[in-house]
Amino acid sequence: MRGLPPGGETVQHYELPTDVRGRWTIGPLSLERRDAFGLARSSVPAGETTTLWVHPRRLPARALSGGRRRHHHEGTVTDSALRGSAELNDVREYVPGDEVRLLHWKATARTGQLMVRDLADPQRSRFTVLLDTRAAAATADSFEELVETAASLLSASVAAGQHTCLLTSSGHRTAVDGTAGAAGALLDALSEVTQDDRTARLPPDRGGNLVVVCGDGPPLVPAATLLRRFTRIHVIALGGPVEVPGARVLRARTADEAVRLWNEALG
Repeated sequence: MRGLPPGGETVQHYELPTDVRGRWTIGPLSLERRDAFGLARSSVPAGETTTLWVHPRRLPARALSGGRRRHHHEGTVTDSALRGSAELNDVREYVPGDEVRLLHWKATARTGQLMVRDLADPQRSRFTVLLDTRAAAATADSFEELVETAASLLSASVAAGQHTCLLTSSGHRTAVDGTAGAAGALLDALSEVTQDDRTARLPPDRGGNLVVVCGDGPPLVPAATLLRRFTRIHVIALGGPVEVPGARVLRARTADEAVRLWNEALG
């Protein structure tokens, strides 16, 4: 920038990489000073780094409600209970912020790592999206349409106050409750999701509604397995024909068309 007079100010702008979803590290700025002839130069960093999350595009989707609520042997629970209720959903590694009272000591002794009980509220509706991340199932452009479709449905579910979970065929799992700001964790996960050739086992989630967002290729999980674990199954296929016995299948070419058909199907 040009030289400033004593006490002068200026505002400079530079473009951020917001045209592609992802997690980007921004900064620090580099302040450089040169002489008029370009013979000498000095550079010093200024400021700190920060993380910029570029989320996938979201379309106005309707939330899918309904589905049988799972029976809880202790009766009615409230949202004030630890992580929703006393019903065990999974045992996972401890992360900072977890309640110490949820530590699972037997699992900790067996694995050598701190493990906690992941509890869920059976009184709330459950909504899960299984995203096809197999490299052979979609082109790079089609995969972005899959991600946008998943982001639209997950955001609508969280806004409706449902327990919401993102699964990928490679084994990633992000689960949130339907509270304000919870959608951010799902969108952060979708910002970084990529295609690969891994196909992991389906985590032990049960109950509620499942939507499989997929491209071409064979089904991610046998239909019989899905039907045993979820109340209702829906499939949104972007690409070739997909048949999943016992599930409602919507075929589309883009995320816009997929969300439109989804909203129409919900009436």
